[in-house]
Amino acid sequence: MASLPWRQRQFIRVVISVVNGGLSLVVLLIAPLGLAAVITLTLLISLSTYLCCAVGERLSLWLELTPLQGDDAGAGPVLAATTVDRAPTELRAARRRLRGS
Repeated sequence: MASLPWRQRQFIRVVISVVNGGLSLVVLLIAPLGLAAVITLTLLISLSTYLCCAVGERLSLWLELTPLQGDDAGAGPVLAATTVDRAPTELRAARRRLRGS
């Protein structure tokens, strides 16, 4: 999902948040809570879903940009700047995408 344009990523995040918020609204309306509590909890669940989607996209992009060095898969990720097979312009573009600009 990291290769999608910014507006599409925003749209996907909003749709997921609205669906999750709608489901939580239905569940919370069944419970004997006040209306203010239901509205507040629904908004907080929608906001947390949006933020989790954003963090998940950043993590997946970071994982795509950090290849493992050599055959040792247990060594952990290597900074993308140390890879030889990527051109500097490709690295700059990937960093810009990661920052969201």
